[in-house]
Amino acid sequence: MAQEKLENMLLDDLDSYTSIDDVEDLEDDLEEDEGFSGELDETSPPEKITQWILESRENLKYGSDILSVTMDLPPVNRIAPENFIAGLQGVLRDFAIGKLPENITKSILAREFDNFEFIAPAREKHLQPRNVEINTFPEICTLTVRGREPVDGNDGTIQVFFDFHVHPGKYLPDGSIDFTEINRFPQASEDDCIFRIYQPTPGSEGTDAYGLSIAPKAGVPFPIKPGEGFRIENGYDEERKEHYQDYFCKKSGIIVCQFEGPAHPDNTREISIKNEIVVKDIDFTTGSLKGQAG
Repeated sequence: MAQEKLENMLLDDLDSYTSIDDVEDLEDDLEEDEGFSGELDETSPPEKITQWILESRENLKYGSDILSVTMDLPPVNRIAPENFIAGLQGVLRDFAIGKLPENITKSILAREFDNFEFIAPAREKHLQPRNVEINTFPEICTLTVRGREPVDGNDGTIQVFFDFHVHPGKYLPDGSIDFTEINRFPQASEDDCIFRIYQPTPGSEGTDAYGLSIAPKAGVPFPIKPGEGFRIENGYDEERKEHYQDYFCKKSGIIVCQFEGPAHPDNTREISIKNEIVVKDIDFTTGSLKGQAG
């Protein structure tokens, strides 16, 4: 065996100038002389082939879930085809996958090199199908069982149908309003649609390499508190595939918004319709205003 030959050579020829790299290179050369590593040959039984393949597995994770598993395959032209197929079936059983497709079985029996890919149905009802790729080319020789990543849900969003930039004058650095550049408060009429809230979506679950579900991250609602003066109509956006709620004015009035941060729809935290704005402490000389919606 390669290991025995290596030990004998090391005892006979190893000197103080032999490096670790030299030893590793020598071992690799001896393994190539033996054909391939792993002690598999034409007569290896299916159980040993299955174990050999499973011991080579490399996992690709999605969070804590194993999304796919890639394993080495022994060269198909060095193993009895019937044993190779039986060993491969043993690996698939470990993943709760049924039989190989007939075309792949025939190709392996003929010792043909190819790259096969198919959707494998699960052997148990509570599991999901997976994608299986079998590459029998000598340079690669791999088996990959791959699940599907989950799709996270969308967070809720807002769409406004009024000019939220309209202000009753120009804001000064101290927070007061200069009425020398007076504008207007945004107005709304009865039955006007003022804003729309898209509901969060739950997302769609994925599948790990073993057919078990991977839960998606659900979206979160848009953080807004609708105030008084609205009626709600539900709808569904076919293009976005999302449910929404439209907010219509019950009466004419003034649109009053509260923002968390700069005045932008995404920062809107409260919208209401008021009958009037109570303005007090006005000084037209300094342009100072303090007011309250009522």
